[in-house]
Amino acid sequence: MAEYVQQATPETLSAIMGFDSGLIDSTLFRDLMDARILIERECTRLACAKLTPASLQMLQAHTEAIYAADDAQAAEAVYLYHKCLTEISGNLAYAMVFQSFEKMIRNLIREHYKNREELRLSIPKFQLLTAAIARRDAYEADMCMHSILGRASDYASVHKELQRSGVTLNLLWLEYCDQCRAAGEIPYQSTQFNKYYADYLAKVNATMHLNHKPGEVMQVDWAGDTAAVIDTDTGEIIPAYVFVATLPYSGYSYVEAFFSMNQESWTTAHVNAYKYFGGVTRIIQCDNLKTGVQKHGKDEVVLNKSYEKDLIAVAERLNKIMEDIDNVSEES
Repeated sequence: MAEYVQQATPETLSAIMGFDSGLIDSTLFRDLMDARILIERECTRLACAKLTPASLQMLQAHTEAIYAADDAQAAEAVYLYHKCLTEISGNLAYAMVFQSFEKMIRNLIREHYKNREELRLSIPKFQLLTAAIARRDAYEADMCMHSILGRASDYASVHKELQRSGVTLNLLWLEYCDQCRAAGEIPYQSTQFNKYYADYLAKVNATMHLNHKPGEVMQVDWAGDTAAVIDTDTGEIIPAYVFVATLPYSGYSYVEAFFSMNQESWTTAHVNAYKYFGGVTRIIQCDNLKTGVQKHGKDEVVLNKSYEKDLIAVAERLNKIMEDIDNVSEES
């Protein structure tokens, strides 16, 4: 790197740009890509300020070419769009420097758009960028260019990671941003990241809407992470296990912390939850936890004996309530 800086001349830069990206050391490659991103974003801003009817017509033609391109033509159409944008910026130096990136940029674009799905997702971005430039909206145009040059995320991995306890979409976005910066690439903003994840879910049908009846089901489980209680006298930090009961129709929930996840705590939590809700449900739905389920085989679920006894008592209470309701209805 020091040699590049000490011997930097236009000829040196031109020679470097002539190499394939794979033959350039990673640090220099990231620096070159940073330069390319800065140039293209500045050219986008300048294009908004210096736009003419003729230049807008050229840009719209390149946008239509991207839309109409087949797999073999896609990379070339995208490259020509970027090239046109630097030319209509009115800055000759920017256009010349971008042109010196030609081989490297063509290779990158070709690799990126090998996946037809990537092109399909990118087409609306180019259309929005052209529309923003036509309105001379420099801020919106810059955001569109930022999105085009940004690094896509592997949303299949994102979806898998979200199944882990304590992992949130915002946490995964922050990790994704760190990865992008380490690679010298621009990350999506959080709103874009979340939208593309939602698009992924819609595409793979990874979500399913479940209908529930009011008061029919109470879902119960111990939360994945423990809470902490601090003894004010000794300063000791004592772990507390959090019981959660939810009525899925309304999302109404009851939460209570215990110092143990034993059977007594589990049963007490149920009783307190029903007191809080002011009634009992027809169904209790629990996960495969030891305090509730003793054995979960292919053909049968064996409940913990004590828990089963408690559920039977609850069922008897529920039947009594339903009988009383029926009697009142008949009398009236």
